[in-house]
Amino acid sequence: LTILPLNKAYDATKYKLKRQVGVHGGPLQDPFHVRLEERTILSMTFVECDCKKMPQLVLLHQDCRGFQHVSGHVVDIKGKKLLSSSSSSPQSSQSLDRKEGGESVPPSSDIFKKSKVDGGSSLLLSIPPLDKSSGGGGGVLIAGQTQLTYYHAAYGITKVYPMPPTLLLSFSFLTPTQSDVEEGSLRLLLGDEVGNLHLLLLSHQKNKVSSLHIQTLGNTVTSSTIQYLERGMLYVGSMFGNAQLLQILENPEHNSYLAQMEDYVNLGPIVDFDLVPTAHSGTGGRSQSQIITASGTSKDGTLRFVRNGIGMNPYASVEIYGIKGMWSLKKGGDDLKGNDVFLVQSFVGQTRILGVVEEEEEEEEEEEMEDVSQEQEDMSEDESEDESEGGGGGTLEEVTIPGFDSTTSTLYAGNVSVGHAYLQITKREIRLVHSGGVDDEEEALLDTWSPTPQEHMDSMESMITVASANLSGQIVIALRGGTLLHFVVVMEDGIPKLKLVGQKVMEREISCIDLHPFSSGLGLDNNVMEDDSMNFRRSAVVAVGLWDDFTVRLLSLSSSLNEVLRINLGT
Repeated sequence: LTILPLNKAYDATKYKLKRQVGVHGGPLQDPFHVRLEERTILSMTFVECDCKKMPQLVLLHQDCRGFQHVSGHVVDIKGKKLLSSSSSSPQSSQSLDRKEGGESVPPSSDIFKKSKVDGGSSLLLSIPPLDKSSGGGGGVLIAGQTQLTYYHAAYGITKVYPMPPTLLLSFSFLTPTQSDVEEGSLRLLLGDEVGNLHLLLLSHQKNKVSSLHIQTLGNTVTSSTIQYLERGMLYVGSMFGNAQLLQILENPEHNSYLAQMEDYVNLGPIVDFDLVPTAHSGTGGRSQSQIITASGTSKDGTLRFVRNGIGMNPYASVEIYGIKGMWSLKKGGDDLKGNDVFLVQSFVGQTRILGVVEEEEEEEEEEEMEDVSQEQEDMSEDESEDESEGGGGGTLEEVTIPGFDSTTSTLYAGNVSVGHAYLQITKREIRLVHSGGVDDEEEALLDTWSPTPQEHMDSMESMITVASANLSGQIVIALRGGTLLHFVVVMEDGIPKLKLVGQKVMEREISCIDLHPFSSGLGLDNNVMEDDSMNFRRSAVVAVGLWDDFTVRLLSLSSSLNEVLRINLGT
C-alpha cells in the first residue's frame, strides 16, 4: 500500500514564492510504502477522527475461504508504518505522544474490527459524525447485497437494515439542510446495478446513529458515479450507458421522484460493431459507410449508428405549428454588432415578431430603497444577484415593429447598415422600415418596391418567389417565371432608398438564392468595396439554383449578373 501524506503546513498563497527561491514545500509529503496482511482488498476508506489522533484506515477484505471482514489500521506518518489493534497499547501510545508532539494512537476500542460481514459486501463508506466537537469520530457503512450495516467501533454500535438482494455501485452525500441539522439526520444517495436510485437516511440521537431508513427515488442509467450538485440537481455518470443530469422532485410523477434534464451521449463500452455501406454515394462516386455499434450492457444496451457528419444538440424547443421561416434582427441604430433582440417568424398568410423585453425592476428597487438602512440594501442586492444567476435578464414576448407587414408571409427579414434600417421582403413587395422606434406606420415605412404589371403579367399576389439580402444593403429577388432582380440600398437626401441595378431572365424557375458576402476567389472582389459606415463586406457574386437543374450558378453582381461559374452537383 502506498500512502501520500498531506503537508499540513502547506500554504497555497506562499507555495509559488517558495518554488521561486528553490524551497520545496508542496501540498504532499514524500510517499512511503507499507505491507498489508489482508489478502483481497475490496474497498477502503479513512474515517473521520479527532485531529489530535493518528488517522485510521478501514479496509473491507476477503480471506481465502470467501469470508469478508472489516479491519482498521492506524497510520503512523512519522514512523512510516501501520499499527493494527494489537499495536495500540497504552504504552505505545504514550511513547508516541512524546515522539510525535501530541498526535496519539487511538485506544484499541476505537480500532475498527468486525468479522464475517454480509458475504456480498463490496462498498465501504465513511460516515462523518454529526457533532464533530464530541470527539467520538465517525463510523462506516458496509454496503452488502442483502443488508446495509452501520458500524461504529468507539461507541460499539452496529445497526443493520435488511433489503432485497442488490449490488450497490455508487454513492453521493447530500448537502445537509438546516432541518437535517436540527433533526440530527444525514442523507446520502445509493445507486445499484439495475439503475435504481435510493435515498438512505441515518437518524442520530445524542450524536449516535439510532436507525437507518431507505427509500427508492426512481430508476436511472446504471451508475458508476453519482455527484449531488445543488438545489436538487444530480449528475449520474455511467460506464454502461449515457450520463444523465437529473432533478429530484418534491412530489412523484409517474411513480418516480426523478426528472431527466439532460442526456450526455456515451458510446462505450462497445461490445461489438460492424461497418455498413450506405446507399448514397459520396464525392467521386465513392460510397460512404456508417458504423453500427452494440453499446452499453444489461438494461442500458443499445444499437448506435455512427456517421461522419455534423451533429447538433438542442438546448430548448417550443412547438410552433405552420412556421415557414425565421430571422433574427438587431435593435438597429449605430450598434449592429450587438445582440439580437427580435425574432421574425413567417407563417402561411401572416408574420409574427417576438421581442426581448428587458426587466426594469432593478431601477424601481433602487428608488424604493433610498430611505432604507445599509443592511437591508445589502440583503436586497444579494437577492437580486441570486435571481440574476437563475437566468433573468428578459423574456420573449410578441411585439410589433411599425412598418412591417404582418398580413402576409415573409420571404426574408434582416438589418441593413445603410441608414440603419430594417428590411422585409414578402411575396408582394420589398419594404425598408425605420429602426429608430418610430410609432407611426407611414413615417416608419422608408421605401417600398413591388412588381408592376409591365414587368409581369400575372396577378400582383405571389410574384416574388425567393429573396436574399445582406447587411451591406445588397438585395436579390426572383420573380415568377425566372426573372432575377438586383437591388442596392442607397442614401438619398439622408433617407435610405431602394435602387434597381441589375436584371436577368433565367431559363427556368429560380428555386434558391444566397447572397452571403464571401470572397469568391474569381478575381471579382477588387470591384466590390466595403461599406464605409459599419465596415460590412459586400458580396461580389450571388449563388442561384434552378428547378429541375442540378447546378449552382455564380453570377457577378458587378457586370449585369453575368454567369462566371457553374457547378454541377450530380444526380
